Amino acid sequence: MRKFKTTHTDSNGRLVLPAEIRKAWGLREEDLVTVYMEDDKIVIEKAVVKCPYCGSDKDIVRFYTGNNHFILKDLIGQDELFVSRKKDTNEHHICLSCLQKLKAM
Repeated sequence: MRKFKTTHTDSNGRLVLPAEIRKAWGLREEDLVTVYMEDDKIVIEKAVVKCPYCGSDKDIVRFYTGNNHFILKDLIGQDELFVSRKKDTNEHHICLSCLQKLKAM
């Protein structure tokens, strides 16, 4: 069944998804979505985030890379990871299983 809601974009082009739709979809704050054009429609889908080390899409957690506050090194040695979000950082994802392996190293 389709549910229709009217919403608006703000001056920066951001689109507000109505709370009823977010709740029905299980979408939480900062969840990732994929947005693309299909013919004359804009399609929004929940993004499937996978662990870059094992490919799992279960129990995914977020980490950030950047300057200062490093506590973990990633498995392929590209960047160091830390848990608190700071300015000038990049977001990364990892599953809890691989995170446990990192902590054991």
